[in-house]
Amino acid sequence: MKLGVCCVYFYGPDSGWLLDLQLRYIAGTLGGYDYTVYAGANRLQAELRRTLENTARVNIVSLPQFDGEGSHEHAFYLELLLRRAVDDGCTHLTAVDADSFPVLPDWPAVLLRRMGRVRLAAVLRTESRDTWLPHPCGLFMHRSFLLEHAPRLYPVKSERLANPSFQEFLTETGQRIDTGIGYGYTLWKSKEPWLPLTRSNRHNPHFLMAGIYGGVFFHLGASSRRPWFYLDYKTRPSLRFGSAVSKIPGIWRLGPWLEERYITSNRRIFARIARSLRSDPDGFLSSLQ
Repeated sequence: MKLGVCCVYFYGPDSGWLLDLQLRYIAGTLGGYDYTVYAGANRLQAELRRTLENTARVNIVSLPQFDGEGSHEHAFYLELLLRRAVDDGCTHLTAVDADSFPVLPDWPAVLLRRMGRVRLAAVLRTESRDTWLPHPCGLFMHRSFLLEHAPRLYPVKSERLANPSFQEFLTETGQRIDTGIGYGYTLWKSKEPWLPLTRSNRHNPHFLMAGIYGGVFFHLGASSRRPWFYLDYKTRPSLRFGSAVSKIPGIWRLGPWLEERYITSNRRIFARIARSLRSDPDGFLSSLQ
């Protein structure tokens, strides 16, 4: 096996410690494997880029600038990294986020045994009501899957809207659009089976943050963006009420106030998780399982 671990790196202020932690767990769980970390670092701080440059088995890939941010940018860079890994002869490919990493020793062999003849395994965040979305915070596949299907992580808007089959996929599965949706569509359309890695925590400090999936991949979540979550906006009465009154004169300020109160609460939860993960990563991860 020649393994390519692909990651687009971006961190908010004071989150660079996650890079050291991620690289530690990648190396620690891949002892004896021939692997390379393919890093996208276009928007990475200079000091963190130097960390990557000084880490064995890391290849910082020169990538074109992307005119945009968020999910589209992440998908654009990650697709290029995966293709580069294939071009370098990698037989198996993995995608992780900047705040996700494997926690199970010898995990490629473990996943291959679980997969059998299946060519792709990936995180499926059922706790976020995903039904058919292989999430790139923890994705593992044979190179043949990428070469045969050439899936898009995030198809551009014109491709999505002009494709009746894609719309049928969304309707039948109930899957919302997020990074990884193109892989879900490819699997659905080709009727190819895959191995979903669902949340395996025994202890949950938050319904989505600090998740371990299939006992293999840990994902902190919300480390480089505001800690708001799609499901909360669909299910929390206070947030739904705030959205409903946002345009009503006299009470429209309630909406932003309720949202900021919600964001503040999530920031406190995230801070507690981050402190525990930073001070005793092995102990914290063990406590989740």
